[in-house]
Amino acid sequence: VKFYLNECINDLELDNYHNYTGIALSTPPNAVTMDSSVEIFEFEYAARAEFGSYLDANLNYFQAGTKTILLHSFFNVNTTGGVYLDVEDHHVLGAQGCTDVKQNEGKLPSVVGVYVWWLANSTYQECAKSTNAIPSCTFTL
Repeated sequence: VKFYLNECINDLELDNYHNYTGIALSTPPNAVTMDSSVEIFEFEYAARAEFGSYLDANLNYFQAGTKTILLHSFFNVNTTGGVYLDVEDHHVLGAQGCTDVKQNEGKLPSVVGVYVWWLANSTYQECAKSTNAIPSCTFTL
């Protein structure tokens, strides 16, 4: 499964990432430019589910030039094909996720994406317009 980030908040620098379930086939980029569309990860699902999950991971990016975490994301794909995607901080960031399959219908997604923007001065529509479309990401989370 490929994970994409369309970020419209700031230039970012990688702090760390962890996957608890599943195998990381690629690692996230060290830097992400504002208004960009990037593949963050590619994962292989775990051979067997652990605690109901085939994939469980998180990701942290600093605001560029600082040691302040600006973007924290947690994601999980469970045995029903349901995706849980959380982007923090809910008070200042908006986030809209998408996949290439309908939720909880037994099929695991091959694409998961998220658009992230400032709540104070932007919208999902503006972020989507300023970034490339996430490939095959047709079902919203």
